[in-house]
Amino acid sequence: MKVSSNNQMDKQLNILQSISRVEAPAHLYHAIMEKVKEQDVVSWHWVRGLAAAFLCLVAVECYVLFSGTLVEDTVQTEQLVAVTDNFLYHE
Repeated sequence: MKVSSNNQMDKQLNILQSISRVEAPAHLYHAIMEKVKEQDVVSWHWVRGLAAAFLCLVAVECYVLFSGTLVEDTVQTEQLVAVTDNFLYHE
């Protein structure tokens, strides 16, 4: 006899009902909270490293923006923009 899929599904879903409940020790919560208080949320080494990386990124960005000449940028931009040609409309 073939087992139906509903029976298989019911077996899988009812597995969690067979787990028995266990009480945690009373001092467990306080022990965990003490360990959390002892730890730093974010290490100062990470904060300093990220701040240094951010400042380097800003410095490179400023160098790139202000090192080029404006004339060269204008010429490059004009080459990218297509020139409109209305020659067909004035026949």
